[in-house]
Amino acid sequence: KQPSDDGLLFVKIEKTASSTVGSVATRISHALAHRVDANVTRPDGLKVKKICKSRLSHLWSKRTDYLSKRDKDRSFLWTFLKDPTKRLLSMYFFFIIDLKGNDYTEEHLTEWLRIKMRKNPGGQLSEIADKLPKVNLTKFTDEEIKSYIQKTIDNMNF
Repeated sequence: KQPSDDGLLFVKIEKTASSTVGSVATRISHALAHRVDANVTRPDGLKVKKICKSRLSHLWSKRTDYLSKRDKDRSFLWTFLKDPTKRLLSMYFFFIIDLKGNDYTEEHLTEWLRIKMRKNPGGQLSEIADKLPKVNLTKFTDEEIKSYIQKTIDNMNF
């Protein structure tokens, strides 16, 4: 059941190699369970291997209010970030050009970027931060932004 407050918690952000890294997280869950000999005995007496609890989903990462409520002694929270420019270009060419079949033009890309930045001025930070302010980060001082980013980093285990 998601979201969870314990286990291996991977915040899966679109177009950041998240499916590949999510597969690695699943393998880590299996390896950790094997290392500690995590088994479950079924009602018929048969022992079966159990994996360590893990959560990874694009949808789950869109809900950030759970981050500060997780059990920090029973969880490991982490993510994978990508260069913001490369991520935006990857999103544009995958979602807008490939999936929707639009033709690429410099003007179309520029307009898409304008709209994208208005909708989500925090970028990847808004997907890992707990309660990101819903205003443009350019309205904050450098110290306020640094403090906000530091609080976000302090909440992660990486």
